[in-house]
Amino acid sequence: EAGLQILGVEEHSFFHLPEGGIGSGEAKRKVQDLLSSFKPDKIVLPSFLDNHTDHVAANELLFRCDVSEMSEIWASEIWTPIFVNRLLDITLVIEQKRKAIQAHASQLASRNYEKAMLGLNQYRGESMGVGAYAEGYFVSPLKFYKELYKKTL
Repeated sequence: EAGLQILGVEEHSFFHLPEGGIGSGEAKRKVQDLLSSFKPDKIVLPSFLDNHTDHVAANELLFRCDVSEMSEIWASEIWTPIFVNRLLDITLVIEQKRKAIQAHASQLASRNYEKAMLGLNQYRGESMGVGAYAEGYFVSPLKFYKELYKKTL
């Protein structure tokens, strides 16, 4: 919640699931309710290629829900480099992002995610000529994204 506050996010939902509970039936019901309520045309989530079990599980959860095939997926690279076809210059908000990352003390205790994430953002920005820092996304229709996921199994 502290990270969201730093980023200025006013509206959010927490499901209060136990660690590893993202694959549960309760999680599916809650996500389905959220999707039915908002009917998003764009969905941002960590890439299924990201090196974190909860990030992969979030994708699997989405695939089990009833989502419009017209939805556009914005799969983000968190700390695992992926093929990206969209870059967003975040140079002007990099310090805000740094502070939001620092709000995740328990995660930072196990690895230096701050250095990894910001290093990847710096690489994307500098190497692609977008800015000093950029976030990378793989953007595609949901149907194509699901097909790619199935090929990784």
